[in-house]
Amino acid sequence: MAIEDESIQCQPIQQDSNKYNPSDSNKETSNQADKSNKNESTNQIRKVHQESQNALPKWRLLLVSCTIYATQLSYAIATAYVIPIFYKLNMSMTFASMIWSISPVLCLIFQPKVAILSHGCHSRMGRRRPFVLIFAVGVIIGLIFIANGESIGRHAHTDNDYSHPWGIVFTALGVVLIDFSTDTCQIATRSYMLDVTPATQRQFAINLFAVVAGFGSCLAYMLSAIDWLYTLDDQIQVVFNIAIVMFVVCTGLTLISMKEQNTSANLSSNQEGHRSRNYSHNHSYQQLETDDKRADRKEGYQQGQGDIEQQHLIDDNGDDDDAESYDEITEQDLNDSQPITFYLILKSFLTMPRSLLLLCITQFFGWSAFVSYQLFFTQYVGQVIYIDNHNIDFNFNINQTYFKSGIQMGSWALFLHFISYSILAFLMKLIVNLIDIRIIYILSQFIFASAMTLIGCIATPSAVLILSALSGIHLAALISLPFMLVSNYQNLINAKNSERETLGGGKSFFIPQWRIDLFIAALTSLAYVAQFVICLIMGVIISTSGTYNAIIVVAAILAGISTVFSIILAVNVSPTCCNQSKDSDYFSPMYSGIR
Repeated sequence: MAIEDESIQCQPIQQDSNKYNPSDSNKETSNQADKSNKNESTNQIRKVHQESQNALPKWRLLLVSCTIYATQLSYAIATAYVIPIFYKLNMSMTFASMIWSISPVLCLIFQPKVAILSHGCHSRMGRRRPFVLIFAVGVIIGLIFIANGESIGRHAHTDNDYSHPWGIVFTALGVVLIDFSTDTCQIATRSYMLDVTPATQRQFAINLFAVVAGFGSCLAYMLSAIDWLYTLDDQIQVVFNIAIVMFVVCTGLTLISMKEQNTSANLSSNQEGHRSRNYSHNHSYQQLETDDKRADRKEGYQQGQGDIEQQHLIDDNGDDDDAESYDEITEQDLNDSQPITFYLILKSFLTMPRSLLLLCITQFFGWSAFVSYQLFFTQYVGQVIYIDNHNIDFNFNINQTYFKSGIQMGSWALFLHFISYSILAFLMKLIVNLIDIRIIYILSQFIFASAMTLIGCIATPSAVLILSALSGIHLAALISLPFMLVSNYQNLINAKNSERETLGGGKSFFIPQWRIDLFIAALTSLAYVAQFVICLIMGVIISTSGTYNAIIVVAAILAGISTVFSIILAVNVSPTCCNQSKDSDYFSPMYSGIR
């Protein structure tokens, strides 16, 4: 130690003899850093100024979003009348319910393929607008078939039987068409909106989507609730004709609102990849990176597999089970250029961290409860509350007036439900800043379960209206809070990795961006899975129990199960991950398709 101290003491003398001043080197380095920072800040200011000059007028963005409003309006009108129409055609509830389970399967299988086709489309209309037009035609045909399926079926066959099977076939085809086409048309329109919107306005476009979609649902249920004409058949014709006219006008406004930029395939791919990182819930996007970045990402991922300290949503002293699940990822899965397919979404449920799996289970039961409420509620109100006949068999012709009044009351209840949802979804970020996400999530599930239970017990029109309005927080939480949690999870991992790199020690727990995208796609797909499962079994449950009270009972039980899982999730989620961050805007309510 004495020798070392002596050498250290001699260094200043030697430096002084050579007239070397270390402060000069430090000043030079700091000057270079200042110049670099100034140049970087100048470039950022120029970029922001250039993007602000390219900003689109608000009215033009509103025109682009018109189709989103129209598709949501068409879907909501269908949900209000499809089950009563099937019942009017003497179709059993078992098969009437199963018709709704076809479209979710088609969406899960074909929507990723439609996204790939749209990405590679080079028509004169652009990449997105041809698909908006194609699926808009599907929506119009679906509306026509639902409203006129019985008449078309009678004209398609010489037999004039009132309940001819061809009428049921055309009506069922219309239900499948409108369910699949509205959702796929919304995705194409959303992609079109993000393609033509400058980066500085994308968050505004996202918020506009939320407002427009919620307004479409509210207007649809209000139109369904208004007493237009005396009979149910006339009521259906008026409402669906209004929907067709409004859909044609809105789609036309969207298609002529803006031209898509004709960029090269490489540039489009890079832009698409960038949007996938920012708006990754939409599995129609995919990330495309350079070979060097992909190689670095694979290397970093492989180095980070052994680090389980910075695990995921749970606390830092978590188990090794979730970290080991990453070892199941194959080399092919590490290829970021591949699209997110239905197979990869299914595989993600087997390999995702435990807390994310708990989140998915909670979401599944939450969506299942909401689907039970939305698709079958007008039938429940018309049958149980207004006709006061809980049994599945009743004379439709004798009780048609009361049944029609019940459908209108159910539509008013759904109208208030979506009004409540729209307000709370718009204020959700403010609410999250004031209250812990976990508490809001638990309360939203509990409120919905309590509302469904009270509706079943009280069963009066006033209770239906009040409790439906109060339960709107459930949908607002379903389509926003899970994506905020995943966003905060990703930000937490990145922050810990940056801290470790700054301190210069330890390996980083690396999670590829494509895997985060896969988690978001899996969360989004749960709405389809829930609709498939519920519509497959609801008719069987109603037929087996012999009463329409089963609708509200099933919704209450499923919401109760989701409440229990949300409590389990809250125990497993780290409080650090529940802190709201600025990047959570990327997972705002507008992204999830409002079923």
